[in-house]
Amino acid sequence: MALLTVTEAARLARRSRASIYRDIEKGRLDKVFTADGALKIDSAALARAYGEIGRREEPGAPGASPAATDKAIQAVLRQVDGAKVEEQGEGGAVLEVAVLRERLAACEHRIALLERIAQLEKAARQAADVTWRQRVQGKDEVINALTLALARPEPQPLPQAPARPRDDAWPTWRHAPGGEKRAIN
Repeated sequence: MALLTVTEAARLARRSRASIYRDIEKGRLDKVFTADGALKIDSAALARAYGEIGRREEPGAPGASPAATDKAIQAVLRQVDGAKVEEQGEGGAVLEVAVLRERLAACEHRIALLERIAQLEKAARQAADVTWRQRVQGKDEVINALTLALARPEPQPLPQAPARPRDDAWPTWRHAPGGEKRAIN
């Protein structure tokens, strides 16, 4: 019985750490805490939950990693290409030229499509630029109008009629401290 960390268990079981934690929570895996409080997983419980652990992947097997599958595909393609070269012999050169011409035509077609896509994208960018330019120009016009409106000088107050001389014939009253009213003029 070997105790493994979650990372080691995930690597051996070819699962993610999140899957290991999820299986611990669901009770599929037993967790063990060491004296220092670290979470460990029993290798026997890992083997029971996921089958044989730590075995080497066979390329192309169900559940194999994408890298292993790609390697297997590349190996098969190399074997097939090698068999074609052996089968061709001297007369195979004509066949090879025909295949190369087909590939060249396909590549030229793809290049033409990519150039057309680039032209369409350029036209779309230019149309977007025009739209943005128009919007910016419209905003500039609004800013200029607001600036002119705010920059106008304030209207001058109208001249007032000359103040009438004060008529001293009428008395001006003040309240005296005793509540009496007294004329001050």
